[in-house]
Amino acid sequence: MTIDIVYYISEIERLMSKVFESAKEKGTIGGVYPEDQVNILLAGALEAAKQLEKQIYDEVKLKEGRSYGVPSNEMQLLALALMWSAYAGWVFKAKSEDLGRVEESRKGAAAVSKYVETLIVNAIRGGQKIGKDNGRPEGKKEPIDIG
Repeated sequence: MTIDIVYYISEIERLMSKVFESAKEKGTIGGVYPEDQVNILLAGALEAAKQLEKQIYDEVKLKEGRSYGVPSNEMQLLALALMWSAYAGWVFKAKSEDLGRVEESRKGAAAVSKYVETLIVNAIRGGQKIGKDNGRPEGKKEPIDIG
């Protein structure tokens, strides 16, 4: 069994369309409103994360014979992180290769796309370093490199 990340990328894209549509209805084209990001995007992503959280639990339990409990804040945050990471990987890659976009926009997306994976992996490694020996983040610094 595996987790199909396409569903979650599509869900974020669907929610983003709602956010843009709401902004358009308010008279803003190509922009977003923070309250829509919270009320539409984040609220919807949290709902999708509940489903992904259960899938993660099932996958880990299948492989390891046990998993961290669900529902839990930690597993839901992991699910959200996976969704946002997959979306970032997809959106910058897709925009960098979209010949219908303005060249400058494609080049900007391509520049970011080169570092998405490294940023995410380095952030995870930084978190793991902080958590070593039951460490806490308070009072620490853990700079990450973009690659």
